[in-house]
Amino acid sequence: MNDRVRGIMVCPILSEAVCGPENAGTYALLMREDGAVRMVHFEGVAYAVTEEKPWTWNDYGPCQAFTVQELVALAFYSEPVDLADWVRVFGARLESNFGQIVRWYNEVTV
Repeated sequence: MNDRVRGIMVCPILSEAVCGPENAGTYALLMREDGAVRMVHFEGVAYAVTEEKPWTWNDYGPCQAFTVQELVALAFYSEPVDLADWVRVFGARLESNFGQIVRWYNEVTV
């Protein structure tokens, strides 16, 4: 039985330019109410995206970088899905990843 926290919505990104060749749909955008952003892989690994650190799907070779605003614009056209459904269910590592995202999302920032 899946007893994950529900109600945190992510927007899958369906662009290979953003996610990498053959990886469209493996990352989703998650935005907190305070505007903080993470790109979340379907295995639950989440990457911060900021003005200082735009999103790139590959840190090891040349690829286009995307700002928060560009990612939000792309996500606008995506059907949101629940984070509990987005992150695969498969063992302790993925559950730990999921828990870390939920804790980050629920952090109170002033």
